[in-house]
Amino acid sequence: MIVKMQKITLLCMQNDVPATLNALRDLGALHLSPSTAMSSHNLDKTRNRLKRAKVVQTILDSCKNKETDVAATSGSVDKENIIDTVNNLIRQKKELNDKLNTLDKEKSPIEPYGDFEPSIIKELSEKGIHIKLFHVRGKAPVVAPENTHLSVINQKSSGQ
Repeated sequence: MIVKMQKITLLCMQNDVPATLNALRDLGALHLSPSTAMSSHNLDKTRNRLKRAKVVQTILDSCKNKETDVAATSGSVDKENIIDTVNNLIRQKKELNDKLNTLDKEKSPIEPYGDFEPSIIKELSEKGIHIKLFHVRGKAPVVAPENTHLSVINQKSSGQ
C-alpha cells in the first residue's frame, strides 16, 4: 500500500545542517526538498542587529586587556543600548578620521610656509596690506622688488 507522505518543516541551526541532513538520509524516512530561506522585515532587522552585535563583540574582545572590565558592567547595562552606543562610536570615529584626512590634505599645500595663522593674512589684506606667499627652490638668494618687503617664513637646510 502506498501512503502519501506528510510534509514537515524541520528547523535547525546553520552549523548543524550537514549533520542533520546526514542523520535524516540515514533514516530513509523522509524525502528532502530544499525550501526557500525565510524572509521578513523582522528577520532582516534581526540579522542586521546580529551583524552589528558581532562587530561590537569583536571590538570589545580586542579591548579585553584594557583597564576597563566590560564583563563586570554588562549585567547592569542594557545590552541593546551598548550595541547602539558602540556602533555610533564606530561611525563617529570613521567620520572623524575622514575629516582628519581632509584637513591633512588641506594642510599639505601650505606646510612649506611654516607655522602661521592664515586668518592674519586675510585681516592684513582687508587693511590694505597685501601678502603673497611664494615657494622658491634652489639656494640662490631671493631679492625683493622695489616698494615691497621680503620676509622668509621658513627655510630648509637644503636651501629650499
